[in-house]
Amino acid sequence: MKMLLIVAHDYMDESLLEILRKNDVHAFTLIRKVGGAGETGERGTPLGFSFLYPGYNLIVFAVLPSDRAEHVISALKEFHQVRLKATHGHPIPFRMFTMPCEQIL
Repeated sequence: MKMLLIVAHDYMDESLLEILRKNDVHAFTLIRKVGGAGETGERGTPLGFSFLYPGYNLIVFAVLPSDRAEHVISALKEFHQVRLKATHGHPIPFRMFTMPCEQIL
């Protein structure tokens, strides 16, 4: 199994949830109103809030069988590429990570 960890600006929530639904991901954890700082935030602003991306991030955790995870990852990479093209290559507030996952209980 794999755990997907998605961190994105909260304005992407409906788009991300739609991708998950279309790819039969119905069990996940969504955490809203998460602050942070990173590449797409303005340096020196509290919690990464900036003029371009004011507000909060969200985090999605989803655990899937490895083969299904790869399918969802492909869909999310396509979503990222479309967004990146629209910004002419400027970073967008969207990151995705995977890690091996073993259910214990």
